[in-house]
Amino acid sequence: MAADGLDLVIAFSPAAHHVDFGDAVALISGAKPMGPSFAVLTDKGEARLVVSPSWDLSRAEKHAQTGDVVSTDDLAATFRAMFADKLPAAERIGAADLGKMSHRLADDIKSVIG
Repeated sequence: MAADGLDLVIAFSPAAHHVDFGDAVALISGAKPMGPSFAVLTDKGEARLVVSPSWDLSRAEKHAQTGDVVSTDDLAATFRAMFADKLPAAERIGAADLGKMSHRLADDIKSVIG
């Protein structure tokens, strides 16, 4: 992250796991998502996992190696609420696997990231 000048990396997962492709959310958080999810890693090493659906919270907390686990039934709304006014400049944000998400969700995320 430092070499690329990034303050934040946000990884996304549609939870369509395939043996040939890694899952960036699982890599950052240690928990394999059951539904569309994202994980955030800061340049200070802090990590947060956001999972959906909301009933997956207890399982995700058990397996996650992040400091914070949040569950939601509306991933886009949760992303907006968490980051709408708190993101660094777009060029300082790394995004992994956003293209794997549904077009609607990816568009909602891009509208927040810039």
